[in-house]
Amino acid sequence: MPSGRQASDRAGVTDGGDGARTRAQVPAPATESLLATIRLDFESFLNLDDEKTRSLSRRRFDVLSLPGFWAVVIFRISAVAHRAGLTPVARLLMVLNIVLFSCEISPRAQIGPGLALPHPQGMALGGGVVLGRRVRLLRGTAIGTAGYKDKRRDGFPVIGDDCTICDGVKVFGPVDVGARSTIGASVVLFESVPPDSTVVAHLPYEVRTAVRDAGGTTEGPAPDRPGGARRGANGAALPGRGGVRKV
Repeated sequence: MPSGRQASDRAGVTDGGDGARTRAQVPAPATESLLATIRLDFESFLNLDDEKTRSLSRRRFDVLSLPGFWAVVIFRISAVAHRAGLTPVARLLMVLNIVLFSCEISPRAQIGPGLALPHPQGMALGGGVVLGRRVRLLRGTAIGTAGYKDKRRDGFPVIGDDCTICDGVKVFGPVDVGARSTIGASVVLFESVPPDSTVVAHLPYEVRTAVRDAGGTTEGPAPDRPGGARRGANGAALPGRGGVRKV
């Protein structure tokens, strides 16, 4: 069972900068039936093919052969089982999703119709997460609470309608991601972002290589060669942070 603060976040209450609880812009609760919701999920998967150069029957077959679509279907059934009080059934379906697709979505998560998981592997969504309609989640996404050790970050994220969460993104704590926003690959997000935002990780990165000599092993910038340090148009090395690999 979620704590009182976690339950309030599921209702759309977030923590303001001064510690006060304020009402957030929360996606409207879904009212569609199970079959209608799955149908809308199916349409979102169809829309992943932007060019639409293939026949509709071929595109439908492709969707039915995607692991991500069946991961969504299993989640939808587990969520219905949870709301019906069939907790053991809901939990078993969640485990089935983990075993089959390495995709852990809590049956307690509130997720609107139109969910698309092109690559569900390595995904984890906590029980208090709220997702709007037509949200697209890519491989390795983790969305959940950050309050196990820091109670100030207790609570779950609220993701607005038509958002895209890219590979390896982590969204933790009572934060809001505004509608139509895109969170770029490998971003770790602890703060709310307004609608129509694009969040990217810090670039460029820096590569360091090991230099071995008689005095031992030291570490320095990579030489100017393919696969070495990133350089600008004038040939100057670009400053970078992160991505340092020690050998």
